[in-house]
Amino acid sequence: MAGRPLHAAVLPTGPELLSLVRAALDGGPAILPIDPGLPAAARNRLIGTLCPAAVVTGAGRYDLTEGVPVDADVAVVIATSGSTGEPKGVELTAAALLYSAGAALDRVGARPGDRWLCCLPTSHVGGLQVLVRSVVAGTEPVLVERFSVAAVAAVVEAGSAEHTALVPTTLRRLLDAGVDLARFRSVLVGGAALSRDLLDRAAGAGVRVISTYGMTETAGGCVYAGRPLDGVDVSVGDDGRIRITGPLLARGYRLRPDLTAESFVAGWLVTPDVGLLGTDGRLEVLGRADDVI
Repeated sequence: MAGRPLHAAVLPTGPELLSLVRAALDGGPAILPIDPGLPAAARNRLIGTLCPAAVVTGAGRYDLTEGVPVDADVAVVIATSGSTGEPKGVELTAAALLYSAGAALDRVGARPGDRWLCCLPTSHVGGLQVLVRSVVAGTEPVLVERFSVAAVAAVVEAGSAEHTALVPTTLRRLLDAGVDLARFRSVLVGGAALSRDLLDRAAGAGVRVISTYGMTETAGGCVYAGRPLDGVDVSVGDDGRIRITGPLLARGYRLRPDLTAESFVAGWLVTPDVGLLGTDGRLEVLGRADDVI
């Protein structure tokens, strides 16, 4: 399979990054989004490890001599430290990203013309997928460069977005500030465990919160309120480890076939988490395998 170049996009959440995402999904250079606020040493370490062919910043594009192409169907590489602290590049194909986005839109019941507020970091899969959902929906996302209660409150007050994605800490901050999140048609919450107390508090405020479970290797959340997205299968092995398969799985880890072979086995992702499957098919995530006795 012929390859295509990988460009590190050291850009804030904004129109330029969205344009690069659109191009990557349409066969242009693959992108490695990097938070421009990342310290220079950490940024250079990622670039040295993941070997992009160019770096794109607000000041322009800079070509590198040691770039290694990605496979032709890879659209995005997301840098993640996982649970080990070792930087890895998760290779996501355009097909996986688009499938995940379409399945998410179906699950939340998005209507034609619905817009998404992106207030999560787009260097992580949760924020990036808000952009991809907007591309699939054919709408322009409302972009917040960096989360703040005031910025989200302004979007809510203007009524300019129908859906958003948060993590538990940002959900709590917004509820503490009295932001009327019930004006969103759906609020996806993932990235960390959502406590029953916080979920109940949001529900009491009239907020339609949908807890999500997933990871970069599954192109973001793939289990919504305990139920896998359409086309996604989840199983729990004898060791209690959660296993996931479906069209939204990552290709593997960039330039690390050893790590890929450890985590992707016979078409299944073996996650670092343990869980239980109920008789109704709902998944209950118990925590990390290393932390659960």
